[in-house]
Amino acid sequence: MKSQALSSQDNPQQIIASSQINPFISGALPELSNLKHTLRRVCQRNNCAPPNPPSLFNFEIPEKYTLIKNGRRFLQYDSGSSDDRILIFFTKENLELMIKCNNWFVDGTFKSSPILFTQIYTIHVLTAHLLTSTVYALLPNKSQNTYVSLLNQLKKIKPTLLPKSIMSDFEMGSINAFKEVFPNLKQKGCHFHFSQYIWRKILQIEYMARKYISDFTFSLQVRLLLALAYVPENHVIDVFEELIDSQYYTDN
Repeated sequence: MKSQALSSQDNPQQIIASSQINPFISGALPELSNLKHTLRRVCQRNNCAPPNPPSLFNFEIPEKYTLIKNGRRFLQYDSGSSDDRILIFFTKENLELMIKCNNWFVDGTFKSSPILFTQIYTIHVLTAHLLTSTVYALLPNKSQNTYVSLLNQLKKIKPTLLPKSIMSDFEMGSINAFKEVFPNLKQKGCHFHFSQYIWRKILQIEYMARKYISDFTFSLQVRLLLALAYVPENHVIDVFEELIDSQYYTDN
């Protein structure tokens, strides 16, 4: 595993998972967390990865970090040195998959984003009941213009990209960008992110958070808001108005 850590770009979890360890030996290995820590130290000690650059302006990406294992190019677009630098990663096969599977799922991840970038933005498609990641983009911010630049670049590379629908969180910059670049697209919100949004709003109001935890009726009434996602689209407004005009909502 140490040899693989020195010669590959895989992270410790991937190295451990791909190692064919004899069952008689596995029992003598350290705990998983300690094993991953050891592999990380091996990489760091032997300078497997270059140091983090000081800014988005002054760094060049070594060729080996633009390729995947079989030598094919993975970094397909680099907008160049600027504060608004965008990097887009995908394979040509993935773009073909996005043409065949024109219902996309998109998401932005902020916590695991590399230093200097604000988020990792990903596009996925559903194939054979499995969600497949097709595009990864490192973005400098979450402005609408940045999302538009990303989508326009994908269209420039593959003009036949034409999604019928997307499912996303409620990041307005992303939603508006898709409307601008793909005006005939049908947009759907992710129920998980909708639930998270409601919960964060509750936590912002201290007395409401306490009441949600201690008062079953109150928490049930709040969850009715989440259930609006299951109401037929043409009835959502009527059902919402009926809910907020109900006796409980009027009294509370």
